[in-house]
Amino acid sequence: MVKLTRMGLSAFRLALQRFLDEQFAYRVSALAFTTLLALVPFVFVIMFAMSFFPSFSSVISLGEKYILTNFMPASASSIQDYFQDFIRQAGQLPFISIVFLFVTAIMMVNTIVDTLNDIWRVQERKNRLYSLFIFSIMLLLTPVIIGICLFLVAYLFTMQAIARAVSVFDLSRYILASLPILINTLIFSLLYILVPNTRVPWGAGLLGGLLAGVMFEAARYGFAFYVSRFPSYELIYGAFSILPLFLLWLYLFWFIVIFGALFTQSHVRLGNTP
Repeated sequence: MVKLTRMGLSAFRLALQRFLDEQFAYRVSALAFTTLLALVPFVFVIMFAMSFFPSFSSVISLGEKYILTNFMPASASSIQDYFQDFIRQAGQLPFISIVFLFVTAIMMVNTIVDTLNDIWRVQERKNRLYSLFIFSIMLLLTPVIIGICLFLVAYLFTMQAIARAVSVFDLSRYILASLPILINTLIFSLLYILVPNTRVPWGAGLLGGLLAGVMFEAARYGFAFYVSRFPSYELIYGAFSILPLFLLWLYLFWFIVIFGALFTQSHVRLGNTP
């Protein structure tokens, strides 16, 4: 256990050193700004693709609700309303506007894939289309994966033996509290393992995903606490305060994604994972 802890700390220090030395802070800033511009088209493309699977509508709806409530902190609830309004009205857009939305979403996906490949120092990009395809499929299936996970948890709670054990030991609140971390860990791990155009060991990918999942939950609660206790942005920007706050949240999100990928690569580089 002590050896594993030392290995993890060494990988953490190496990841932090790479983040600072190779100026990944600029990449995080670029991704945050790109996401701010491309998020609405991005969400539209995912929802448009999901509309072709009506049989999974209930599962997809469950996954969408989870993403909207967990991807953004509670203080950004108004942005969730904007997304939902846009998606409802997107069907009335002309064809050329829909094409533009698709192009914008693809450009964002391309930026993310390039960043992950740079973290792994991938020199040859022969399988670039494959990485883009895998990442796009992951994004499209994310609401389905999350919905299935939530459905399975709800189904397990209905089983008498499990329900009785949960009731006797009062485990429900612990299970519900850990569920977001587990789902986030799964999503981040798949991102780190499948998207880079190189072989990533599953062990390192899972460790990086776990670190990113824990950091994401901590950042979400910390950000909500900061906004509620220090409302300086609202005093300065008034009704426009949601924009800089959301941009700050996007920066935190991409910092976590990039740092988790750096940690995964550092773990492999140190030879800690077969």
